[in-house]
Amino acid sequence: MPVGDDRTIGVRGYYANDVYRNITLAALGTTYTSSDPAIVTVNPEGVLTPVSPGVTYIVVDHRGVKAFAQVEVLGPDGADLPPTDQTAKVVIDAGGFRLDRASGRYLQSVTIQNTSALPLWFPLNLVVADLPAEVELRSANGLTKIVPPLGLPRTSLYYADAVRKDFFMPGDTLTVILSFVNNTGVPITYTPRVYSGWP
Repeated sequence: MPVGDDRTIGVRGYYANDVYRNITLAALGTTYTSSDPAIVTVNPEGVLTPVSPGVTYIVVDHRGVKAFAQVEVLGPDGADLPPTDQTAKVVIDAGGFRLDRASGRYLQSVTIQNTSALPLWFPLNLVVADLPAEVELRSANGLTKIVPPLGLPRTSLYYADAVRKDFFMPGDTLTVILSFVNNTGVPITYTPRVYSGWP
């Protein structure tokens, strides 16, 4: 949504016996909170007012049951938003390296957990910074995605199960196997960072 284009959130509650009810109004016990009022503000009736470009969440609470609505505010030219560094909101646990003799690559399992109180939005990418020049990060098809404008290699993060999720929910974990080409045998060291953005 662009700056200057107010919108209203609609909320439906799902009850027993396949009953749906409109619970948008504050008088019905629904409250709204913006996770970043510098990007979007929300009034007690769920009216969103975009303030500046960025991505944030509206936390919808109906009598203790919470849901999240992602809101993306575009700049005046409608250009895509720059990627957002989410590293401070996650814990990254990198295991040891093992040599895959079939490919000659060094593999490492990396687990990322969302430790924030809010979801993180997809696409999510694990960015590998400070990798030695002699070592290359490769994806399963052998191609390395490079992060513009940082010029750093990255790999996509996603849920492995078949259930599609739009957000990386609080407390959830994602695991990715990194594959490195290291023909010189130098120690593989890097700084992992997680970003939302880049398809």
